Amino acid sequence: MVAVNDWNRKIKQLVFLFFLVFLFIFLFLNLTFFVPALLGGIPFYLLFRKKMTYLVERKNWKKGVAAVTLLFVSFLVVLVPVGSTILILAGKVNNVIRNSKQIISALNNFVHGLEQRFNVTIISAENTQKVGTTIAETLGNILNASMNSLIAISVMYFLLYFML
Repeated sequence: MVAVNDWNRKIKQLVFLFFLVFLFIFLFLNLTFFVPALLGGIPFYLLFRKKMTYLVERKNWKKGVAAVTLLFVSFLVVLVPVGSTILILAGKVNNVIRNSKQIISALNNFVHGLEQRFNVTIISAENTQKVGTTIAETLGNILNASMNSLIAISVMYFLLYFML
């Protein structure tokens, strides 16, 4: 009788273990969106933990005010330079788009020279159509990545506020 109870207990433990593993995998797969935000918030938390305790314990600030102040400082130190860099690069890309006729003309001349020199066809109707499709897909991916980054940064600051 003891062996049967021991066997039943082991089966229950294995079923519970499989259930926990399944639950962990399920939660991990559904919360993968929060992983970058959490991994971004942890270094900020580690950097600001001592400053937070200093402001709250020694300067007698309220926790909410101290947390918002530290979030604002991190915003100024990290996101403003990154955002400025992105805006500068976007301006450069805008210039390229505005002068696209000149760039396309120069590329066509270069490709035409290569085609004549090596007696090969580089640009055809198929290639042109594929390039257009690829550019459209790439622009969609860039927009998607930009929005995902913006949302991840927002979630990171939300989590960081409650971590501090």
